[in-house]
Amino acid sequence: MKYDSKLRNIKELFLKLKGVLRLPKGSLSLTGFTFVELSIAAVMMAVIAIVLYMMLSNGIRVWQLVNQDSPRIDMNLFFERIDEELKNSFQYSEIEFAGSKKSISFATLVKVQDSPQGFNCLIANVNYAYDPEPGQLARQQLDYTQLYALQKSRPRVLMEKVESLSFKYYFYDEAKKSFFWLEQWPPSEVSDLDVGLPLAVRIEISFKEADAIQSCVQTFKIPSGGKVKSGFGLNILN
Repeated sequence: MKYDSKLRNIKELFLKLKGVLRLPKGSLSLTGFTFVELSIAAVMMAVIAIVLYMMLSNGIRVWQLVNQDSPRIDMNLFFERIDEELKNSFQYSEIEFAGSKKSISFATLVKVQDSPQGFNCLIANVNYAYDPEPGQLARQQLDYTQLYALQKSRPRVLMEKVESLSFKYYFYDEAKKSFFWLEQWPPSEVSDLDVGLPLAVRIEISFKEADAIQSCVQTFKIPSGGKVKSGFGLNILN
């Protein structure tokens, strides 16, 4: 009797809930899913899976780009640095402006952190040299305190996978009234004091990137380039 009474109560409760929830005619389930609901859920799961895959794929691609070697980025950083240093270069009695096809050395102003609060500008001898054997471009810097103390500094590699690199120097020949690109500085026919600094420096570089050879040519003007008017000091560009 108790079992029949409980069963009757469950049926009455079910009938009440069926009326409140307005179940479809002939339905006997309160927890099942319709075909439309299952289809919507399947589509949503597919969209979420595609979005997660795209996010993961983009994240992996960005990580690979950040961690892989990028000679082009290194080249752009090299161009920005040497451009600033050539703009700040000048003729200095203790540091000769010397250039060849594979290297360049000159006096310039560099920023050195002399305290935790800030930087100070110092005269330095900056040298860039290309070594074709390992295919590396390196930079070496000695400020005037290191020069007077006869100290040495280790060159720092700026760029790798360099296939070729050459420096050229823009020169105005007063005798011929013509401009020339030279492969060494100072020119062999004049003295260093007479000629001053070159008017510009051209860099031709080729490097290997993504199994292909890329080439670039960049020219950098020297504001203090030109013939020295008198004595040592800053050059005056005519």
